[in-house]
Amino acid sequence: MQKKPFTQAGFESLQAELYALDDALLQLEADAIVLNFKGWMYKHFELTLPQMTFMDQIDQRCIYFLETQTSFAVNNRLPISLAKGEPSDDEESGKVIKPKSSFTVTAGNNGNMVVEGELHIQIYYQS
Repeated sequence: MQKKPFTQAGFESLQAELYALDDALLQLEADAIVLNFKGWMYKHFELTLPQMTFMDQIDQRCIYFLETQTSFAVNNRLPISLAKGEPSDDEESGKVIKPKSSFTVTAGNNGNMVVEGELHIQIYYQS
């Protein structure tokens, strides 16, 4: 897979490629996400040095949320969206990431399971 731009269109393009994989290959991608989220991001997206630096500065608990939720979404072929704001001219402006998932799982004793929901990742700037 070629690296994609870190945009909503890039996310959509990567999702289309990932979700076209057979189940075994998709599981390998989901495992790679949860094992090394940052490495997986660096492998699949064209990130600038400031974007990589930002990712390195994110609280590890947020990375844990991102890796588990992204892996779950990918493994179940659920939609992931990215909304990125434009950087502010104000140098005091801080970059913020706000991932939010709405996953639900319904499972019965007959072995059937239904998974629904989506992962939305918002990146914005605040002063």
